[in-house]
Amino acid sequence: MNYYHTNMDYKYCPNCSIQYDHQGEPERYACSNCNSVVYLNSKPTASTLITDGNRVLLGKRRIEPAKGRWDVIGGFLNLGEKPEDGAVREAKEETGLSVELGDMLGFFMDSYGTTGEKTLNICFIAEVIGGVLTPGDDIEELRWFSYNELPERMAFKNGEEMVQAWLETVETETADNAFVTKGRSRDIKDGGTDEDELDVPSFIRRKLRQ
Repeated sequence: MNYYHTNMDYKYCPNCSIQYDHQGEPERYACSNCNSVVYLNSKPTASTLITDGNRVLLGKRRIEPAKGRWDVIGGFLNLGEKPEDGAVREAKEETGLSVELGDMLGFFMDSYGTTGEKTLNICFIAEVIGGVLTPGDDIEELRWFSYNELPERMAFKNGEEMVQAWLETVETETADNAFVTKGRSRDIKDGGTDEDELDVPSFIRRKLRQ
């Protein structure tokens, strides 16, 4: 039996070309002629949140979707590629940097492009160990952002969630009027701090209100 893993909307069986007489279960297409099965899976991606102390490296997208917006470094995995290998490869391709992976930050669900194709985004914390900072073909600009100078809006929801998850791990010692994830975020939730006085991107404000 052949198995196809995709999010495409098939009208015909990709194995024998017979038109589907039904879609079967919502998560798959089963062909009654050759018994092949097409599973509708989320596409896996691998990202690296490249950090330097309290700074994170982001790339401004040169292409659609979300052209001109800042994004976490990463991309789709190749067939059979390990997430760790894909994360390192994407970092090299998009930034020119060699990175060493640290902890896995987490899994983040999202959709991509105008078709809304579902994605499973795997993100690792990483540090630079070599290379020269050089934007890849689909990156307009690379920039280091301090934890309290993040862009107002990220390219995708999964990127916003990755940055928020990283912020929750950051230990900082700053002046009283600075935004510190562990501490001041609780003040905002409890109504004890005016969030407009803090330099906090809107996607983080939304998270803090939850």
